[in-house]
Amino acid sequence: MNAESQYFCGKYFAINKNYTSAFYLFSLAENQKNASAQFYLGRCYLQKRGCEFNKTKAYSLIYQATINNDSDALVFLQEKVRSNNTEALFTLGRYYSYLSRDMIMAFYYFDQATNFGHQESAVLLQKLFEQERRPYFYLEAALRKKQFGLNELIKMANKEKNADAQEQKEKQDELNK
Repeated sequence: MNAESQYFCGKYFAINKNYTSAFYLFSLAENQKNASAQFYLGRCYLQKRGCEFNKTKAYSLIYQATINNDSDALVFLQEKVRSNNTEALFTLGRYYSYLSRDMIMAFYYFDQATNFGHQESAVLLQKLFEQERRPYFYLEAALRKKQFGLNELIKMANKEKNADAQEQKEKQDELNK
């Protein structure tokens, strides 16, 4: 049976509340990278349907579904974000950081998850700041967050300017040797 057939059979069993069979079929389809099965298997883990509750595995599968362009997974995450679900915030941060390359949205979601104590988001947020060494990134991020004052923005921009000047000086010193 191919992945699509396994997915639809799994959905049939889920609708009829036979969650053990649904979980099994979603697992088979997920092994073949079926995006819809990844999403529904993730939901099974969240709702203890045919398996034990496992939030980490659930959101990992839902993230994989977003990678594979499952629009239901993205909508699901956006709905969970409304209730400040830290795993959903983190997962959307990963999505925007790695897939859509919208670093401002990645900053926003990682920052929100960090505010709720999500440690991995804090690490990725720091990496994002280190990678995006552009003053306008800080400005746009600050405008989204609406927490930084003008003085903090000027300090950040000057710090970046000084770091760039130091880097240029070091390169020039290397060339002069």
